[in-house]
Amino acid sequence: MGVKRAFCAAAVIAVICAAGCKSGKADANKAGGAAQTGGAAAQTNGAVAQTGGTVTQTGGAAPQTGAAAGNSLSAADKKRLDSLKVFYESLKDDYLKKNLFDRDLSKLSMKDLLMLRSGVYAVNGLFFNEENLYSYFMANKNAPIPWYTDYVCFLMEDKHKNGGKGIAGDEKAVALGDAEKAAVEKIDARVAELRKKGMYITKNGNTVGDIAHVVNMHKVANTDKKFMDKLAQNNFAIVDSDTGNSQLFHIYEMNDYERMPSFVTVDLFLQVFHIKLSRLIKYLELGNFAEALEELTSSRHDAYADGLLRELVDAGADGARAYPKGLDALSALGSAPAGDVLKNFYKEESAWGKYSEEMGKQQQKFKNFDGWDKTVFNKWIESLLALQKRGDGCPAFMKTGAWEYKNLNTSLASMVELRKRDFTSYADDEPASAEGGCMEDCEAAVYYFLPEGPEEREVGYVEPNLPFWNKLDELIKSVNKTLAKHNVPDSLGLNVDFMISVSKKELAKKPLSADEYRRIREIGGEIENLTLSMLVEPRFSRISYDHCTGKPYDSSNEVHWSLVTGPAASIAAATDIYARNVAGDPKNGVLYAATGKANPIYVVVEIDGYLYLTRGAVFSYYEFVMPENTRAIDDRVWQRMEASKQRPAIQEWMKSVVVDNRSKPAVVSGVVPERLCFQIDNYCSDEY
Repeated sequence: MGVKRAFCAAAVIAVICAAGCKSGKADANKAGGAAQTGGAAAQTNGAVAQTGGTVTQTGGAAPQTGAAAGNSLSAADKKRLDSLKVFYESLKDDYLKKNLFDRDLSKLSMKDLLMLRSGVYAVNGLFFNEENLYSYFMANKNAPIPWYTDYVCFLMEDKHKNGGKGIAGDEKAVALGDAEKAAVEKIDARVAELRKKGMYITKNGNTVGDIAHVVNMHKVANTDKKFMDKLAQNNFAIVDSDTGNSQLFHIYEMNDYERMPSFVTVDLFLQVFHIKLSRLIKYLELGNFAEALEELTSSRHDAYADGLLRELVDAGADGARAYPKGLDALSALGSAPAGDVLKNFYKEESAWGKYSEEMGKQQQKFKNFDGWDKTVFNKWIESLLALQKRGDGCPAFMKTGAWEYKNLNTSLASMVELRKRDFTSYADDEPASAEGGCMEDCEAAVYYFLPEGPEEREVGYVEPNLPFWNKLDELIKSVNKTLAKHNVPDSLGLNVDFMISVSKKELAKKPLSADEYRRIREIGGEIENLTLSMLVEPRFSRISYDHCTGKPYDSSNEVHWSLVTGPAASIAAATDIYARNVAGDPKNGVLYAATGKANPIYVVVEIDGYLYLTRGAVFSYYEFVMPENTRAIDDRVWQRMEASKQRPAIQEWMKSVVVDNRSKPAVVSGVVPERLCFQIDNYCSDEY
């Protein structure tokens, strides 16, 4: 994440650190409470096992590395390890008898079945490489096998010192007994049965995933009834966070940090496209590329202009419909969901008798519109209209009416960005300060690493709206083709091939590769770097000083988010879309449309035959009227209004899919299985 933090531990300790103390996430001061592992276990091992936290003292000298390790094993150590083998075998037998054999599986959820099945391998020493299972058995304070963490550490120590079996990175490498195999086969049969007919239920006429079967629900805590009701009804919930994130990608970076599966939304790429396009237009305006600029922007179709909105209001004094709505533009352009909200939610015909007639005229005007390919702005609008359409084979959550609301919200927010032309970048003229600390008194640090665990596997999901991704791809290629035609030595520098490829796999229910999951997990950092490359330009030599050595160096090429200040630091933006000026009318004023801070969205998706809870980021959108003769609302003013909680309420129709910040669940931070059970001496790390 670009942030550095230093910490030191003077004592010789052994750390069970799935995030790896290499990455700074194993902080002994934050370890969970001490747990006596089965009473006699800790006594035998001469240690206090931290089963729910990140620290375990294994006692004895730090293990040696290399070929000589086995030769240094003392008779006392061998006796201790052998006695522990017997002890853990007894714990394993007790667990299997109580939890597995002769168990009635008919009432268990998919999550319970998965964890019960995984428990068979856990008690046989499997170190899980899927973060969901890893966090459940090792990082979860309510883990079903409290001695699992200590057992895995023991197995690695036994292998290192005594030639034991160590850790198997794959369940195929675990040798199960006959009774265990039979139990696993019984569970697999029940899982297959649930996959056929038991994972989905009908709610309010929609087929949605049964959240009782979400296999990683342990990743969220403090889930209140409002949040869970939305999740159960629509398979997604948006949190209206008044302390939201200034950028969409910040939520994805938090996912990576907390090991929460990411849901990559179309909102994320619409925001990136907006920034890329605004920078490109600025580049063309400053350079000698008038022809390219003219071709990209001429005959621009502004969905808020061209008289469209003016025809959809009652212009008389104290008119029944004094102001239009952003939804009017989408409905006129052909969005059926927008028309449905205007007709059935707002009942506009009842509010103003001429509404249907006037809207019909506008819809007829655009019914056979054939200019979508003429300009980049028109093509952008076409991609937003494609967002309103359902592709073939879309997942359950995308078939709900609630998801149509989410898409409308996204489209309206993107139209705010489409209309804005005050494209400027802001950079702090002061040198950026780096967080972190020096390696003080750490020169003599000695590292003793035991073998690494298997490579982690995390899941993730891309919003599989192929009609939208394909139109966005056409838009990007159209822009680049125009630039090449006019010999512009630049391009949009953006593609969505990955999103299209992954979406096709998801719709076909084909598994993603480890590399594809990894890219989804790291999408936040990827988008941050892309955004920074557009917003922050090295403009002068910047001399900084190394915080450890004190030596000066040129940091003009360094890019940090702290360099972005002013309106560009936030996605929150505002634009006026209609001004009412009727002589003597008390309703006169200016209608604004605005995007606010990024809101998290939690979505239940199916991955590899299981239901997972994922998290992504979406736009927030507002419309509000300011009285005439008040100060114009620009981005700076709007962002101050939002920061001081003077913002208006969200759109009424969006309240059916949004919960307020008080219902926001707490994500239980996961850990990354990079290093396991290693000992350190005067350890320091400046990596994070």
